[in-house]
Amino acid sequence: MGNCWSNSDYITPRPTQLLPDPCGTSTFSASRNWFMSNNYNVYKGAEDNAPLWLFLHVKGNPNGDNDSYFVLENFWRPPFSEEGDVICWCHLPAYQTNQAYQTSGLEEYGISPDLVSEIYWTSTEFVDEPGSLPMVHWKRREWSFTVRLGFYRDRYMEEPLGVLDISSKGWIVRKTGGPGKSYIQPKKEARDVRYVFRDKHGLRYPIEIEADMKGMLSYESGMYNCSVSSEQGWAGDRRLAVTSKPNQDPSLSFLVAFLCASVLSPDDIAANLRSFKL
Repeated sequence: MGNCWSNSDYITPRPTQLLPDPCGTSTFSASRNWFMSNNYNVYKGAEDNAPLWLFLHVKGNPNGDNDSYFVLENFWRPPFSEEGDVICWCHLPAYQTNQAYQTSGLEEYGISPDLVSEIYWTSTEFVDEPGSLPMVHWKRREWSFTVRLGFYRDRYMEEPLGVLDISSKGWIVRKTGGPGKSYIQPKKEARDVRYVFRDKHGLRYPIEIEADMKGMLSYESGMYNCSVSSEQGWAGDRRLAVTSKPNQDPSLSFLVAFLCASVLSPDDIAANLRSFKL
């Protein structure tokens, strides 16, 4: 019997009101069209009651193992069709093969160092003498990551719009010995994450990231401003608000912002790293 809650390719029905394609400075918001879906509804404006505007069709699973595609469409669909006119789309190549690892040797620490105590807390029942600390063995693996995404006007990749280069470095640490649980998942962290979009004319748009006191990220570039908030509910999904800047393609700006903030954010990059044995 199938699971009625699982529909990763749920297609949003055509709305009653059809809106013109984005033009000029525009504000978008986006959230999943179904809590188990890969696809997104795109709204005109950032208000809770903003009208449905566009549909973002995600083809493939963007976890890095295979190619995936992000197709931004309007709702002007031919009869009996679930596909609208393509406004722009992005190709994300499989990127797991772009990881490079360097593993440190076995290191030994007491439970007091910040890194170890933050990740693996050991109960005091393992302490042999008052004031002494158990020793925890752990290994640290450093990694680097690069990927290039292509953006196009059409489905056939005949009209390129630009490329987005993303690079990052980080580390993974895993407990390998000592008291306490040994099966705890490794701690992952991405640092020095860099985003640069280059348009079809070669103009370069670095994308800067800032975090507020609650850890929510905002992205800013010469193309757009983007803020990220967390939706209520057990899934805790992200909701984006993107405003394109003057003299920029608003739809392309939205799609670049979406990829940076919802697919390849620093947390996404670290979370999608392939599992390994140290």
